[in-house]
Amino acid sequence: MMRDALPRVASTLMSSSGPSVVLLAGAGVSCSSGIPDFRSPVRHPLKPELLTATSAQRRMMSAEPTAVVSWELFQQNQLPYLELRRPFIISSNKQPPDHKPTLYHFFAALLHKKGLLIRSYTQNIDGLDHHTPLPKDKVIAVHGSMTCMSCEGCGAGYDSEEFGRELARNIKNIYDPSDGPKESTPIPCKSCGKPLTKPSTVLYGRDLPAAFNDNVERDTAAAQLVLIAGTSLTVYPAAALPDYAKKDCLRVVVDANYVEGSLDYERNEHDGIIMGDIDSVVLDIVDRCGWMPDMLEFRDEMCDKSRTLLDGWAAVKKPRR
Repeated sequence: MMRDALPRVASTLMSSSGPSVVLLAGAGVSCSSGIPDFRSPVRHPLKPELLTATSAQRRMMSAEPTAVVSWELFQQNQLPYLELRRPFIISSNKQPPDHKPTLYHFFAALLHKKGLLIRSYTQNIDGLDHHTPLPKDKVIAVHGSMTCMSCEGCGAGYDSEEFGRELARNIKNIYDPSDGPKESTPIPCKSCGKPLTKPSTVLYGRDLPAAFNDNVERDTAAAQLVLIAGTSLTVYPAAALPDYAKKDCLRVVVDANYVEGSLDYERNEHDGIIMGDIDSVVLDIVDRCGWMPDMLEFRDEMCDKSRTLLDGWAAVKKPRR
């Protein structure tokens, strides 16, 4: 088993002279910002009786909670999805947003600044990557994003802030009935007129973004380091990303829990895991690379928890010059 994963990550970064890193992130990287795991309703009890739906649709959601985020239901009735996601859509698309990026998100931006990032893949739909200096073409949101709106019918876009306001006016709040309208009314697409506009998150039964399939094998095969953070490596096809790496590629998981997926820590000398708080591990890597002054430049744009951690770390570990 690799017992020196952290220093090997740092040495790989410091010895690289060009794009060499692929990142794969899961829900764990956004927890510091206050965003829970929004793979609901799988982890959070769904209450179909609160949603605007027919009796048959409610029975469908009761039998299979993921139906509320399925294409099968959405094309029939868009309101349950919008009611379920209402608070997250509104909070993600107002300015300034309720949630700020974490140290991990700025680590991705820092890797780009250093010319080392091939691509950052994220399974998250929170859009926090786009609140950093990381260019949009460097991020592939495998399951889509709450911060980009489009029509599932014709593909036309919709301004995200405007859609958030329309949502607040037209969709009832099942979490706080005193906030918003008593009944939900559809929000028509400005192009085709059908009520199929929603955040560009991937519904069950729909294909992943073309950018994922077009780039994942080539990006990962070119990497010297695949760094996996905050994901259980159980949701496919994103979990298969490490499998495209070269045999001598360093593949390292960073997570508070033991995560293995297809990695083989016992027999593959290039596979490793660093168990601990993700932001703290990121700071350790940054410090070992001598990049603390660069990370401190992002301080004011971070979420409170990450900023506090950074300040404490910087006070104890004087930035290296």
